[in-house]
Amino acid sequence: PYDREVSINAGIKVSGDRHEYLIPFNQLLAIHCKRGLVWGELEFVLPDEKVVRLHGTEWGETQRFYHHLDAHWRRWSGGMSE
Repeated sequence: PYDREVSINAGIKVSGDRHEYLIPFNQLLAIHCKRGLVWGELEFVLPDEKVVRLHGTEWGETQRFYHHLDAHWRRWSGGMSE
């Protein structure tokens, strides 16, 4: 499971105790924010039906990061389409 994230210039890096995954914005198809009983979860949808899930973060923190990341991704996408 991935439970830590770092927003970088053209993507996001998610990591857990044993794994690290770099998701470039140019491969990202969608971001979904979901709520569990206590924790939040972000789903990063990639080509070929791959999904990377970031979970284990408090719901409010998950929502804040989702809005920050979604805005960053949209700005990046807008810059690429100009």
